[in-house]
Amino acid sequence: LGGAVSWMRPPNSVSRTYPLGYGPVDLTAVGGRFTAPVAPALVLGLSVDVDKAQLLFADGGLNSASIDLEFDILAKNVAKLPAALTPGNPGSVKITTLSPTTGLFSGTFVLEDTELRTGTAFAGKKLKRTGNFAGILTHVGGSPVGAGHFLLPELPRDANTGDTPPIPATTPSNSQIFSGSVLMQKKP
Repeated sequence: LGGAVSWMRPPNSVSRTYPLGYGPVDLTAVGGRFTAPVAPALVLGLSVDVDKAQLLFADGGLNSASIDLEFDILAKNVAKLPAALTPGNPGSVKITTLSPTTGLFSGTFVLEDTELRTGTAFAGKKLKRTGNFAGILTHVGGSPVGAGHFLLPELPRDANTGDTPPIPATTPSNSQIFSGSVLMQKKP
């Protein structure tokens, strides 16, 4: 399955997610019908204790953060991730849904960034941002993959009155929300 798609979002000044809108962006959509694995088979064509899966995150305000990880999928398609805040899972990624029936997956991650805002209240402080991801398992070129997106709030910033028009300060509760991609696949 594949074809050309023109994707756009109209402006919406009350939305934190792309309030200025975007597009049209011309894309090529690819995918295929999801076929649920028959137990004891695993999603992504994995074998227990043999293969690893991986989640790969890109764009969407991650900047230099690397939260990609490898993990196991156990019997009955249960995801077993490395412990949070370890070298194997620096973004504290959690998979909250991995459905072998529907092919849907979802979860969260947490980034801890150095505060960018100035002032004594922020100096040297860390700020946690939580991202949410969701996707669907499909086939691309005959290979099983999971493709989806994540949403992550932008780091809050100080006002910039030197710009025209002036850019107001943002906080964790009103900063723009960015979107990036998530890919779940069998580790090559």
